[in-house]
Amino acid sequence: MPGWKQRLPERTLEDITPAELERFRTERLNSTKPATINREYALLRRVFNVAIRDGKTERNPVTKVGMLREPSGRVRDLSDAEESELMTALAIEAHRHRVTVLLQTGLRKSEFLGLRWKDIDLKAGVLTIPRSKSGETRHIPLNVDQEEPLAGEAK
Repeated sequence: MPGWKQRLPERTLEDITPAELERFRTERLNSTKPATINREYALLRRVFNVAIRDGKTERNPVTKVGMLREPSGRVRDLSDAEESELMTALAIEAHRHRVTVLLQTGLRKSEFLGLRWKDIDLKAGVLTIPRSKSGETRHIPLNVDQEEPLAGEAK
């Protein structure tokens, strides 16, 4: 994919129009997903905003070009057979415990890796993520399997 400099050769920021950007976007839709195009235009919007801040231009034509609708993310759960196969493939018991927590809570990798024992209240059955992706505290109910203790918990 050619960069913006190749698409708009020898042009000043003032020469670029929303209609031109619309045309480029429509052409890109033939070969590129909407999410990719949206990211490209977000970058271009930022370039114009910095140029406005620095007094290089007075307007941002990208703001006149709407963002494309992106498909929502796909959520997929493991089937019982897939979950069983995964657990069988994990040779180390501690790994099985970790995967069980991930499957039952839906934690993000960064949330799981950042967990500390102080974030887990087994009596209340709640796991607390002090700072989630959104920056907010998140509380996740635990489904504690009483047959198998968590790692570090006495039987």
